Amino acid sequence: FTSAKDCDLDAECMWEQKDQKCVEKDCSKYDGDRCACEEEQTCFWDSSKADGRCVKEQFGTCPVVDVILLLDGSASMSQSFTRHPHGFYAMMEMLRDWMKTLPLTGEKSSVGAASSAANGGIRVGIVQFSGEAPVKDAVRTPPGTGTSGALSGDLQELMDDVTWHENNFLQGGTYMATGLQWAADMFNASPLGRKRALFIITDGKIKDADGMTAARTMLDQESVEVFGVVLRRQITHTTTDTDAETALRPLTSDVHDDHFLNLQIDELPEQVLDGICDPNSVWGAILNPGASASGRAPCSQHVDQSTCSRDPGCVYSSVGLSCVDSACLKHCDELQCDQDTANNCFWNGTAKAEGCYKQTVCPYPDANVCNADQYCEWNSTSSQCEEKECTQPTEPECEADAAGCEWIALNATCAKKPCKYDDEASCAADGDCEWDECSGSDATGGCEVKRCVGSDMQTEAACQADLHCEWSNNACTASACGKHSSGERCCNREENCKWDVSASPALCAIEHCAKLNGQEDPCNSDPGCEFEATSSTCVKRECVGRDACECRGDPECYYNAENAFCTESEYGLCPTMDLVIVVDASASTGQAFGRHPHGFVGIMEVLRDWMRELPLSGEASSVGTAAAAQQRIRAALIQFAGTDAQGTSAGESRATSAPTGTGTGGRLSGVLTELEADIDWHEDNFYSGGTMIKKGIELAVTAFGLSPKDGRKKVLLIIGDGKLVDADSLAPSRAGLEKAGVERKRPRAESTDSNSSSSSASVAKARRGRKKVAETLRVEALSRDLALTGPSVLPVTKPPSKSPEQRFIDRIKKTDPGLAGFYGKRQL
Repeated sequence: FTSAKDCDLDAECMWEQKDQKCVEKDCSKYDGDRCACEEEQTCFWDSSKADGRCVKEQFGTCPVVDVILLLDGSASMSQSFTRHPHGFYAMMEMLRDWMKTLPLTGEKSSVGAASSAANGGIRVGIVQFSGEAPVKDAVRTPPGTGTSGALSGDLQELMDDVTWHENNFLQGGTYMATGLQWAADMFNASPLGRKRALFIITDGKIKDADGMTAARTMLDQESVEVFGVVLRRQITHTTTDTDAETALRPLTSDVHDDHFLNLQIDELPEQVLDGICDPNSVWGAILNPGASASGRAPCSQHVDQSTCSRDPGCVYSSVGLSCVDSACLKHCDELQCDQDTANNCFWNGTAKAEGCYKQTVCPYPDANVCNADQYCEWNSTSSQCEEKECTQPTEPECEADAAGCEWIALNATCAKKPCKYDDEASCAADGDCEWDECSGSDATGGCEVKRCVGSDMQTEAACQADLHCEWSNNACTASACGKHSSGERCCNREENCKWDVSASPALCAIEHCAKLNGQEDPCNSDPGCEFEATSSTCVKRECVGRDACECRGDPECYYNAENAFCTESEYGLCPTMDLVIVVDASASTGQAFGRHPHGFVGIMEVLRDWMRELPLSGEASSVGTAAAAQQRIRAALIQFAGTDAQGTSAGESRATSAPTGTGTGGRLSGVLTELEADIDWHEDNFYSGGTMIKKGIELAVTAFGLSPKDGRKKVLLIIGDGKLVDADSLAPSRAGLEKAGVERKRPRAESTDSNSSSSSASVAKARRGRKKVAETLRVEALSRDLALTGPSVLPVTKPPSKSPEQRFIDRIKKTDPGLAGFYGKRQL
């Protein structure tokens, strides 16, 4: 950029006034100038240090830490890695860029164990390993060059180290024992009590992994956190990557999976280097736990509204539903700060923290003054004034509050959910609450408000005003649907009931058509309903089961003349298909998703509604490979999770389908009653735990083993809400899918022929939040965790909308032009 204006628009650049040129941003240049630092959107003023300092935002809460990089200098690192012609040089240049942004201590390597890190910061050391049997070599910079092979907090020394290693690339075999011992020895110059981290980065199988016991024990004794990274040459995993993982993983600290990653080389900066101080990253949580829980921190590190509100430099954005910098930080003098009452700014005159900040929420020391503020309340236990919970002005903000809030659409207010008891005994002890077996985060029970009781429910008008209640025999009681006030699982199993997300809070209500039972004319005039004279009931209009004449006369239906069946128009041209659906049953899917109180149950109910519309084959699960090719669908359901807690990669993968004798018995089926029995079973047997999918893929491969080799489509659909922590160990499972005929299918935009693949696997992500309330859970395409759909994924979108009549005519034109012409004339 040749102008200051254009330069400043790029977040990674800054304008040098002295030389009048645009250079790479270096936050440390603003040390001593808090205001200039705060004006830069990617810099953070760390006032916790003795003199205050300006650092890159990612490193705003860094502890004092010594880091040693143990780097693979074997010959394989000289190959191309993705778009980098030389892997070792690419890695070294990434490390060079990273070190330029680190908040280094400024201490030279000669300081050694006398390091005080008076103003905080990081020291770094580098060791390169390689060799040829029986010689197992390693190198570090010699005396007089750069750091002289020691820990250093001086940028110039570290830059000289990087250059030296690039000029002395070993190019031998992958032998690491000597390098690991050297790294352990280097930590002798790390003061007691300081955090210590060793990062091992390699691309191949370490050949002498069995000879490192002594060095590994020494690292444990020195309280060194050992992390491992396998760098991939390609986007997909290979056997080379798998072998490298097997050798490196046991050398990392326990829990091994929490200290290990398999990455493409371009992911190294973002996934590892820039996150070492971020308490929300995988490794940052180990090196810097709880850093942003309270006090001043980079706003991007606050993951919930409450911690964001407590930070004097941050405000919660109702637009982006995220924590952002307060406008107060931009004011550079006390007068300007005090005049900004709109943003509730105040001037902090404390020496190292001097500046303009947002007045923290509820700063009152007196209980009466505190309670007089409509947004505050006095906590008698802690004797502090705290922000009142559930005061957000919009539904998305209300649902994002970790306190447990719900949006009341009737008066457009946010309110705290009542009856927040975790056990049945405590719930029963509260006279206003009752235990509901269909509620709760695990879909097996939860505490809910008693409905339709109390002095305010003594009149018919008051009773009927509550959608959960009905007036009968001069008394107000819960209706058949209303008794499931928070249980979507039980609601949808109750005859004529349906979970209604058009209301807020959502509730169990009478199904739309059932409201017209006994009313023939109103029922038949509703385009989605039809009247059954034998039972005098109004039911949802279905295409399945109609004869050819009825089917062709309904614009929402399509008649498949070749196989003589009627189906919904959008499925009229479906090929013969076997579909296996693998659903995330980790603990996070047990949370509320929008107006669905339990995400996993919400997903299952969406699948239930969908399957009722699908052109199912009608073949029972016992048919197996004898299924016929008839342009219809069979399906199977699997849930997956890990044995250990959410957010960890410890434990083992687990998965299950319905057992033998229940529903499909875990097999492909084209019978709706079998599939619905499967859905009921999965809802009643929700796993919870971590997000591990390996066993789920293995079960899917087993299910596809009963799919005939007759050219039918074989589709695997994975639905989840979080990162798959075992994604790096799925190469064998991936091979099993390909062997079963479930081939990789790229996004349509990347394929020259969208019908070229006979089978496909796709991944969808269920989101907890939403911008608009929808009848179904929102899903978006994912590809990264399993690489099943290629390196990039396009969102699934619908084609431009046409009227049902026009869609009907378009379809018939392809199969029966004469009938299409007749239908068009009749419409005219």
